[in-house]
Amino acid sequence: MDNLADMLGELLITQSQVEQQVVTRFGPNDSLVSHLLRMSRITRELQNLAMSLSMVSLRSTFQKLQRIARDTIQELGKNAEFVISGEDTEIDRSVAEKLLDPLVHMVKNAISHGIESPEDRASRGKTRQGTVTVSAYSRRGNVFIEVADDGRGMDPEGILRKAQEKNLADPSRNYSEEEILGFVFLPGFSTLAVANTVSGRGVGMDVVRTEISRIGGKVEIRNTPGKGCTFVLKIPINMAVLNGTIVNIFGEHYILPTLHVKQILKPEDGQWISVGGREIMLRVRENVVPVIPVDAVFGCPGEFERSFDGTLMVVMELEQQIKALPVRAVLGRREIVVKPLGKEFASLEFVSGASILGDGKVSLILDVEALFRYGGDGSWNSSAASI
Repeated sequence: MDNLADMLGELLITQSQVEQQVVTRFGPNDSLVSHLLRMSRITRELQNLAMSLSMVSLRSTFQKLQRIARDTIQELGKNAEFVISGEDTEIDRSVAEKLLDPLVHMVKNAISHGIESPEDRASRGKTRQGTVTVSAYSRRGNVFIEVADDGRGMDPEGILRKAQEKNLADPSRNYSEEEILGFVFLPGFSTLAVANTVSGRGVGMDVVRTEISRIGGKVEIRNTPGKGCTFVLKIPINMAVLNGTIVNIFGEHYILPTLHVKQILKPEDGQWISVGGREIMLRVRENVVPVIPVDAVFGCPGEFERSFDGTLMVVMELEQQIKALPVRAVLGRREIVVKPLGKEFASLEFVSGASILGDGKVSLILDVEALFRYGGDGSWNSSAASI
């Protein structure tokens, strides 16, 4: 199945290259072009069929988790209940196989670190029995898996103290809460004074970070001290094919996931809104839309402004937030084959992968979630707890 998907991906790339050359040489109205377009549709249908064959539900993974959680609760003598939901959510088989280890570490940590003793819970007005929940759902081309507990939550002050003791944090620096929570993903870090058979040895959460990033996913921490903690895994449903919109930014071609593109427009002078002398907002109908500072994102020097004539705006939506990306041109939309980037490109926060276009050139796929973290002043709103 993996070889079939890979070969169909390569076929899709070659098809795109042949199609572009034929259109250039014979023109779009030639009969050969119409035959090629029909062949292209058949190739895409084959690709979709291959992808659907490789999809599996998370049921077997969650059943293994349930057994491991039950054994861990019994081993540690915890008064806790383990609940799963969304086990029918489907994901690529190769991704599902790599999810078990990270989920096991997070479930064990939730039971060991999160769930308090019945006496402690009763003194805080909670039920004597704690609950650890693993839930899954799919939304906009991604699968979300949440590992939540209603325990004590994380103590940012305690984590920072421990990080300073292990020389992982600079004592003279003021860290945000998100940055402090991010220390739990560092190798060798643990808040337990005495290791038990489940946790406290400082291994596990760094494995979670490594494995999830390897399959193109991200981890987010939602923490409420005294009430509980939730780890949210965001994972692409499949890593092979993406419907992409190709745009030109500063003379280079980039790819935007089409599912995030809400509107493409050419703004008029009256639509720009200046803040502090900089045009960083755009009025679109009744909405005031922040403009992503492309000079800061792509490392191009110069003040943020409409830096080229004929600016187009690609209005994008992510989790009910809207932002506009200035582009020089929109070149079209097509199915692209996603190729992972090596660790040499890890510093490019705004890139999630790459693809080979019809002209044979490699184009980078922009990470919309990362683009949304840039403020209008060009600052990067990083979150150490989001990986």
